[in-house]
Amino acid sequence: MNHEPKNAFFVSGDPLKYYKKILKFSFTNLNINGRIYFEINSLYKDDFEKYLAANFSNVSYAFLKDMQGDYRFLFLKF
Repeated sequence: MNHEPKNAFFVSGDPLKYYKKILKFSFTNLNINGRIYFEINSLYKDDFEKYLAANFSNVSYAFLKDMQGDYRFLFLKF
């Protein structure tokens, strides 16, 4: 948080709250082969994987690392 702007977007409670809302909306509104690209906090990679496995087993996804070797991106294909 020390390097984020003062108006940065932080969530209290469930850190995946808004990602989940976007994913639920996308599942019913994206075209076949639609894609979503998220920038994520690497601390929540495992939580993302558990959520996706439980709720979006038919969606393909990949986590990619940034230049520091941290998982920073999540690419999904519906």
